[in-house]
Amino acid sequence: MEYYHWLFIPFWPTGEKSIRIICNACGEPFRSDSLQKEYTSRTKAPFYLYAWPILICCIIAGVFISLYQEKIENTRMVAHPQVGDVYLIKQDSGTILPYYFIQVARVSTDSIMAYPNHVQYDESTSRLDEKDYFIAADTFSITIPELKKMLEKGIIDKVSRGYSEASGFNRFK
Repeated sequence: MEYYHWLFIPFWPTGEKSIRIICNACGEPFRSDSLQKEYTSRTKAPFYLYAWPILICCIIAGVFISLYQEKIENTRMVAHPQVGDVYLIKQDSGTILPYYFIQVARVSTDSIMAYPNHVQYDESTSRLDEKDYFIAADTFSITIPELKKMLEKGIIDKVSRGYSEASGFNRFK
């Protein structure tokens, strides 16, 4: 049987099964239609030939599940904000999308007070730059329904809670 190969790795069988029966004593081909039919019906492609497509499908499914779980977790954290939560905000301003962080300073029943960070970023990131910090004197208010709308519209890119020192989210001026 022939197999489709990618990077010299067989992926799946192609073509028809063919059986060649050889005599062990003399090495000559042995031709028997009934014996060939029996061996053709017994042979199957080994499972490992299907392992790569299955593995690739599992990886793709894992990525989608992970993204879905992250979305659920972000929705939960936006609905119930806590002091110290950090939101990565994507701001549409023409051709480029600057990103910036806000950190929750206080939480009331229907809104939050937040600190903005000092530097805007050209791409999505998960930590503050070494020269960046949150501006403690420049707090502003956002209602929780507004936060939910921002998350639904994709303006809030990420939500961080329980972050480490390496993220830099503990620097204020």
